[in-house]
Amino acid sequence: MRSNHDSHHTHIDLASMPHEAYLCDYGEDWAGVTNQKERRKLQNRLNQRARRRRKAQRGEDAAASYQGPCTSIIVCSEDDTMMGEATTDNVDRKRGFLHQFAQSALASYATCQPSAGHLLRLIQHNVVESLTVNSAMLGFTVDWLLCSSVSPFTVYGPEKEPGGGLFQTLCPSNLLPTALQKRIPHHPWVDLFPLPQMRDNLLLAISHSLFIEGEQKLWDDMIEVCGQTDWGGMIVWGEPWDPKNWEVTLPFFKRWGWLLHGCHEILEATNYWRRQRGERPLAYPSSSHA
Repeated sequence: MRSNHDSHHTHIDLASMPHEAYLCDYGEDWAGVTNQKERRKLQNRLNQRARRRRKAQRGEDAAASYQGPCTSIIVCSEDDTMMGEATTDNVDRKRGFLHQFAQSALASYATCQPSAGHLLRLIQHNVVESLTVNSAMLGFTVDWLLCSSVSPFTVYGPEKEPGGGLFQTLCPSNLLPTALQKRIPHHPWVDLFPLPQMRDNLLLAISHSLFIEGEQKLWDDMIEVCGQTDWGGMIVWGEPWDPKNWEVTLPFFKRWGWLLHGCHEILEATNYWRRQRGERPLAYPSSSHA
């Protein structure tokens, strides 16, 4: 028999915390994390992501008021262009966008001069595609663009590697993992640069908690475009597993020159490409961190 006083459930809508808007997955939510180091790492990651989105929005607002000479430029959203926001749900769409943009940009050369932003997108596309090619050369089955990916070298360990014996036979020697790559847990994007010493330099920095924000800034310079007026990363001119086809830009050299200690081949390649343009060669970085 029902009571004369029917119970009424009051539903209280809980507002989302501001940082939740920037989560790629629930594993990045720092709320409830008691470990101070891990909490700080997650907070820094989300703060960097929020900063990139704000920069991207400012760039979109400026682009909306500009009428350039090319009519073939693709209008994109900040979500399309931020590769650091890749998840299993959107990574294919992001790759498709970059490919579509590159095809459109190349076609526009036949009719008009591309804008500076157009050129940045082409460089971004080449870098992303180059690292993807190197990932395939390594036999990776993980997608290096995903935030949650972990290098197979630390998952499999030193005795088992992707592709087994075939991997050792077909992979270019300069992409083979170093001892540090097998020992220090890291994101797989580190494995994709054809410079063993640079990979080790980066891993040594990653192993120190002070570089938590540094890796995110390095990713921004290497992979992202939003908010940039000049490319701050590296440029690929040919087969990506060959260090001779990579060039370090001056902004990258000034900020990240310490990563190149012992990487004579990349500076030789960089100065070769700079000489082709009549530019002065870059000097070797000092022993102190930039």
